[in-house]
Amino acid sequence: MTRNRIATLALTASLLTVSGCGGSSAPSSSGTTSTGAHAAATSAAVVTRTGPLNREEMLTRGDAICYRLNAERHSTYIGSREDFARLIPPLAAKELAGAEEMSKLIPPPSLKQAWEKIVENSRTLAEVTGRFHTWAEASNLKLSRPVDAIMTKAMDEVEQVAKKAGFKDCARFT
Repeated sequence: MTRNRIATLALTASLLTVSGCGGSSAPSSSGTTSTGAHAAATSAAVVTRTGPLNREEMLTRGDAICYRLNAERHSTYIGSREDFARLIPPLAAKELAGAEEMSKLIPPPSLKQAWEKIVENSRTLAEVTGRFHTWAEASNLKLSRPVDAIMTKAMDEVEQVAKKAGFKDCARFT
C-alpha cells in the first residue's frame, strides 16, 4: 500500500469508529488480477526446494508474492463500516498467508538478512491490518491510533531493505 492508502485505511478506521458513517456509491471489490510473468512466477513461488534459490530466482519469486499482495491491497475499496467489517479480515488473512508463503522461500546467503526483515515486517503489517477490524468494531480509537506508527515503521523498513536488495514489487506498497 502506498502511504496514502495506509493513511486512508487508518483514517477510515478512525472516522468509521467515530461517525458510524454509511455506505458509498462506489463499488466494493476484493478481487485481484495477476497476469503474465507475475502469475507464472507466483505459481512457481509455491514450489519447495531443498536449498537456497539463486539471486534471480529469489527476486522473481519474492516479487511475485509481493505483486499479488500489492494488487490485493490496491483492489480493496473501503467506503463504509460494513465494507470495513467485511473486507479487512479477508485482506489481513491474505496478508498473513502471503507472509507465510514468503517465509518458505529460501534466499541465497546474500539476501538472507534482507528477506528475513521483509518477512518479519510483512507479518507485522498483516497482524496490524487484522487488528484494524477489531478496533473499529469496538470503536476504540485509543488502540487504533498507534497503528499508523507501527505500519509506517514496518513499511519503511520493507521498502528500504527490499529496494537495496534489488526487489521491485516488494519495495513498494500499492
